[in-house]
Amino acid sequence: MTDVISLRQQFEGWADYVRSLDSLPESDQLKAVAEGKWAVRDVIAHMWKWDIFFWEHAVRPLIEGTPLTYHSLDFNAFNENAKNECRPLFWSYLIEQTANTRDQIANAVRQFPESEYERTERDADGNPFSMKAYLEDFIHHDAHHRLQIESVLSGK
Repeated sequence: MTDVISLRQQFEGWADYVRSLDSLPESDQLKAVAEGKWAVRDVIAHMWKWDIFFWEHAVRPLIEGTPLTYHSLDFNAFNENAKNECRPLFWSYLIEQTANTRDQIANAVRQFPESEYERTERDADGNPFSMKAYLEDFIHHDAHHRLQIESVLSGK
């Protein structure tokens, strides 16, 4: 199951990347990733809050063998709330919490049996959810936002 190991390593990489941003000056934290888009700190807040949401409503229940409570919601409202809730936080706290939350999930995912990664459960809306699909989706999501951050910080 080399594929599973690769997925876990890629998923875990987000925490290291976020930690690498710890000393980012405030002026860079507040740079928009594109015209009319979120600031770098808002992207980090967005990622942290989605990790919390998926941990509580999908990943932990899947690991514990309890019903998934993940349900569709208004993504724009969720993201706006994440941004507003995290705006007043100290950068170092936001970074620490974001990385620690991802580490918490990654540690639990490592304990999940590899033979179960493709097992599908249904979320609260009846949609399929598997550990493998979750990891693949978030790896893609992480890469998308990492590219945005790196582009704005490199001045491209």
